[in-house]
Amino acid sequence: MGDAMSLSPRDRQSLDSITEGLAGSDPVLARLLDTFTRLTAGEAMPSREHVEGRGRIREGVRRVGRRLGPGGIMIVLWLVITVLLVSLAVVSGNTDRLPCSASQAMGCAQPAPSAAAHPGPS
Repeated sequence: MGDAMSLSPRDRQSLDSITEGLAGSDPVLARLLDTFTRLTAGEAMPSREHVEGRGRIREGVRRVGRRLGPGGIMIVLWLVITVLLVSLAVVSGNTDRLPCSASQAMGCAQPAPSAAAHPGPS
């Protein structure tokens, strides 16, 4: 590939590994990547981007927490736990209608009927 001025050794190694894997798995795409590399060889590397997604999520959680206050947070927490417990009760109450899974096969297996329990035709 072209000049990688601002790549760290770790990034360079990762990029080389991806390039080698790509060349082995999809030769057409590897040729396109090589063409792109040759066309952009003289251009400066872009600066690294800083993604702020996590910071916005944290700030949103803090904002909601401030609006609700401690009492509101406790009510929301109680509601979530209640919904989870009711869901668990509903799911566990329906297990008698579900077929046995492979992991439950030993506990669910019913004994084979004996010959005495089903008399043959007379």
